[in-house]
Amino acid sequence: MLSPISRYNMEISKSQFWLAAALLAACGVCAGAGVRKPFTPTDSILDIIDTEQVEKILAARHRAEQATAPPTTYVQRNELGDGSAEALVVSAPDQEDIRKALKSSKNALVVTKKEYLKEDWCKTEPLVQKIREHGCIPTQVINRFCYGQCNSFYIPKGPRRRDNNEERPPPAFKSCSFCRPKKVTWITVTLRCPGQNPPFRRKRLQKIKQCKCLPVGVN
Repeated sequence: MLSPISRYNMEISKSQFWLAAALLAACGVCAGAGVRKPFTPTDSILDIIDTEQVEKILAARHRAEQATAPPTTYVQRNELGDGSAEALVVSAPDQEDIRKALKSSKNALVVTKKEYLKEDWCKTEPLVQKIREHGCIPTQVINRFCYGQCNSFYIPKGPRRRDNNEERPPPAFKSCSFCRPKKVTWITVTLRCPGQNPPFRRKRLQKIKQCKCLPVGVN
């Protein structure tokens, strides 16, 4: 009888041991909960987000957007004499354009808008030119002529200092281009002249090879 009773007492001791361990664990969880309050939906999101890292990401994104942004355009008002105003778009030039402008003139202003500045054009078209001379038989030569539309400019400048002469025309930059020959050559044409002495005539003729819009002096 002693042996079964001893085994029964040992089982009770084991149960009491595990029960005590469970109680100690529960007390530890409660103590930890008292030290740190669990997260609830009402807490601030800043408690769980690394704000410094977010600021670094936003700054990097802002720098990338500035690097890929198109050139800044500015709008200025061109006041007309009758009181009305017309909008003129002036785009900020690139650094390469600024360097080119500085090499040409320190007062240069880059104004670019294709809607306001028509593209000029100049064509080289074929022409059948008839050569005549009194007492000679006319002859024909295949030549070329220039045809196109080119731009002209009149840009007023600032008034001269201490210039009270109203009769003098105001200072301005003037430029006018014509569709005219760029490359030419000279040929000699021989005409037959029966009954003449000598029986032929020679004429020197300009033959056009290429036409282009070229400026002429108007200042």
